[in-house]
Amino acid sequence: MNRTMTILAGALAAQLGLAAITWQDNRPEPVEAHPLVQLDKAAVTELVLWDAPRPDEEPKSITLGKADGNWVIVNRGNYPADATKVDEVLDILADLSVRVPLATSAQSHNKLKVSDSDYTRKVSITAGDTKTVLFLGAGTAGGGLVRLAESAEVFRVAGLSPWSVRPTARSYHLPNYIDAEVASLTSLEIRRGESALILDRGADGVWSSPQLTEGQVLDPTKVVALVSKAAKVRIGDLPEDIPPASVAGLASGTHVTWTEDNGGATLTGGYSIGAEQDGKVWVQQQGNPHMVLAQKSALSPVLDAAIDGLLSAPIEPVPAP
Repeated sequence: MNRTMTILAGALAAQLGLAAITWQDNRPEPVEAHPLVQLDKAAVTELVLWDAPRPDEEPKSITLGKADGNWVIVNRGNYPADATKVDEVLDILADLSVRVPLATSAQSHNKLKVSDSDYTRKVSITAGDTKTVLFLGAGTAGGGLVRLAESAEVFRVAGLSPWSVRPTARSYHLPNYIDAEVASLTSLEIRRGESALILDRGADGVWSSPQLTEGQVLDPTKVVALVSKAAKVRIGDLPEDIPPASVAGLASGTHVTWTEDNGGATLTGGYSIGAEQDGKVWVQQQGNPHMVLAQKSALSPVLDAAIDGLLSAPIEPVPAP
């Protein structure tokens, strides 16, 4: 009996050993991470980003391209793009690495939002004669799903999500259209038709105005607040359709000019504020071919500026005892 049990135990051990060897031999080889896209960032000349398609609408998109070696927003009149922001997107795309696909069937593409007609984001990258198209699906801030066009494989990737490739103009330009250095301004004039507000800053840093009458004194806090507002204009919108300057009402609008001390040299600058459009106003900087829309509410202190609004409250005389 003991001998039989010993033989059976040996046979079982041999079978288990054979099963272990067979299982080990059948295990898939680990897949090394590899780049999803072979991307030379320096060779990229165009980057197009599409938003998710909506019924009965063309998908909204933004096109970034090179003009004279600099990045511009092509479908916003070649408005200058912030190269740092464009490089951030290219870095994300160049660093994409994948291993095993999450799905390999075309039937899964719609469900995962990575099909040719139903996606969360679409990205086209042109480098030389090569164009690469990616479809991005749903994801989180840490990563999402991606598929190369003309491939059925869908991968989960880290670092790429719909929020990291935003198809909006404001994601790729500097926030300020006008960005003068307040501390270096030496004069400011705001003119509307025949009326004007004129301010000058002396060598002592104190602002004054030739428009003051006897007994009037400027409130330094109010003046600095106005100068600060006039020196910075934030972009509210970069529309695709830019009207002619005559339609934008610039000639008959409000004109802001200043002088600036630049290391002993005097520079001049300024801009014009034109017609209102949906709560925003057209603005064009002197010498700048690009017009933008700025929030009217943000420019209200400039539009409404008058010498009376900058005066210190009169000091009431103390009655004699």
